[in-house]
Amino acid sequence: MPKQYVRDIRPQDKVDSTFYLQKMVLSPFRDPTRGNYLTLHLSDKTGQIRGRVWDGADEVAASLSEGQPVRVVGTAEDWQGQVQLSVQQVVVVENPQPKLFAEFVPTGTADPRKLKAQLERTILSIDEPNLSRLLRALFSQRQFYDAFTSLPAAKQVHHAYVCGLLEHSLEVVEFCEAACKLFPILQRDLLVTAALLHDIGKTREYHVTGGIEMTNEGRLVGHVAVGLRMLDRLLSTVPDFPQDLADHLTHLMLSHHGELEHGAPIMPQTMEAMALFLADLSSARLKQFEQVLSTFTAGDWSAYDRMLGRSVYAGFRQGKGGEPAAAPEPSLPAEETRSEARGGPDAKP
Repeated sequence: MPKQYVRDIRPQDKVDSTFYLQKMVLSPFRDPTRGNYLTLHLSDKTGQIRGRVWDGADEVAASLSEGQPVRVVGTAEDWQGQVQLSVQQVVVVENPQPKLFAEFVPTGTADPRKLKAQLERTILSIDEPNLSRLLRALFSQRQFYDAFTSLPAAKQVHHAYVCGLLEHSLEVVEFCEAACKLFPILQRDLLVTAALLHDIGKTREYHVTGGIEMTNEGRLVGHVAVGLRMLDRLLSTVPDFPQDLADHLTHLMLSHHGELEHGAPIMPQTMEAMALFLADLSSARLKQFEQVLSTFTAGDWSAYDRMLGRSVYAGFRQGKGGEPAAAPEPSLPAEETRSEARGGPDAKP
């Protein structure tokens, strides 16, 4: 049977295809006498979709493991403007062939060659000699370059696809460039350099198999601390790098999440640090909105999005007139309505 991709699944479709099982969650029904239901977070290279196992959930969960290819049989349904699967059968794919995993690796829409060319132009645009030497020293390392230009920026929240880290970093650069035009007092070369460096720790936080997974280092240390380690080692290889410039760059790296409760070790205390935080947040949040809008199947309102903490209205984009429909209440199963720390751009689901 031909592969059915997530992006092509529509309500009422009969689905019999293979997906990558990213995560599964057992949750109790509101009526405790009914036991549990199982939520499957499934993905392929075109996107992500949720599946619900309503019957025999405990037995099904015991037969599965996260991070495996699974064959799913079920029916697609519209649930508050998003497609989900009502799953009748799900089984692990035994002895999967390596080529099967290529079907699961998520990809974006931007051309990687154009992104790499933009990266090269950005590096060449840095006139400050110390920052220029720093960037050239880093991006001349083949292993780092390959990771930076291929890995995702997150597991699910934003830019969660191949080349997502590069795309996000360049978006942050563009927001910073706009800020410098509005506020010439900003140190442009420093800010653009920090935009390229702020998430370098993610080159060791994530790896891609059949899906996006976190490394042990990423789980134990986190990309901010990993990135600072990388910056410290890099600075030690650039002779006579000014200490005040190193301190400012370090501050930019440490404060780019903006608030202590959002995972920043320190709050932005320079104008450049605040500009970087806002640029990073803008890229991440707008990408989240774009991702939600791309999942619309019908109606004006999306389902409640836990990471954004709201439903998204698309009626204006669809050119509809008249009174807008009421936004759906976030009346989700208990597993999906627990409050989460959503603050920083990389808040994890």
